[in-house]
Amino acid sequence: MSQNQGKIAALNMMATDPQETCDNIPFFWTVQYGSSIRFCGNLKHVTKVMLIDESESKQKPEFVALYFCNSVLEAACSMNRDPVCADVAELLNAGVKITVKDVNALLEDGVSVISLFESKL
Repeated sequence: MSQNQGKIAALNMMATDPQETCDNIPFFWTVQYGSSIRFCGNLKHVTKVMLIDESESKQKPEFVALYFCNSVLEAACSMNRDPVCADVAELLNAGVKITVKDVNALLEDGVSVISLFESKL
C-alpha cells in the first residue's frame, strides 16, 4: 500500500482535477523486542471488540483483537499471531463481510485463530 501512496499523491498534485484515490485497507506492522504487532482496517466506529487470547506464557503474549461495527468486522490487531491481520486485510480489500456470528461459529468448531480466516480466502 505505501509504495502506491506517493504515486497517487503526485498524480493528484499534478492534475487539475484530482482523480486518483487510495482505497486499500490500511495495514501497519512492526516487530519490537521480539514481538510481532500487526493492525489492519478502519476504526471509525466500534460497537464490539472480540479478544482471542492464545497465550501459552506471559513472556510471549499471543492474541488477536477483532473490531466490529454493527456486527461486521472492520479491523483487527494481532500480537505474535501472523498471518491473521494479513488474511483479514485481504478479505476486507475484497469486500468480504465477516460477522461476529461467523467468527463465533468457527471458534466453536475449534478452529485456531491462526487459520480462522483462511477458509474465507
